[in-house]
Amino acid sequence: MEEIAAQKPDLILGSFVADRSDFDRVAPIATTIGEIGDAQVDALTADLVVMLPNGGTREDLMRLPGFAALPSVGSGGMAVEDYPTVVGFNTPSSASLRYSLDRITPQLEAIGG
Repeated sequence: MEEIAAQKPDLILGSFVADRSDFDRVAPIATTIGEIGDAQVDALTADLVVMLPNGGTREDLMRLPGFAALPSVGSGGMAVEDYPTVVGFNTPSSASLRYSLDRITPQLEAIGG
C-alpha cells in the first residue's frame, strides 16, 4: 500500500481490487473503482483516461450509461488500450514508457490543444 500511496494517485482503477478488504485498504489513498459499472462511470472525470477493458471493447464501454458523456471521450482523451500499453505505464522503464506514450500520442495531442 505504501508504494501505491507514494504515487499520489487521484484515482485507482484496477482488477487487483478483488474483494472488499482490498478495496478498504486502497480507498483511503484515492477514489477507488474495482470494476467499472454503471454506478462508477461518473468518477472518470480526468481529461486523459487510459483503460484496459479486460476482455471488453471500446464499444462495450460506450454502452455504459454516461460513458459517452465523459470529458475524456468528448475531448478525444479516452485511450482504450491493450495489455502491453497499460503494463508499460504500470511497470515503467524508459523503453516501456516510450512505447506506451507513443500508443496514446493521439489522445495526448487531443487534450493538449
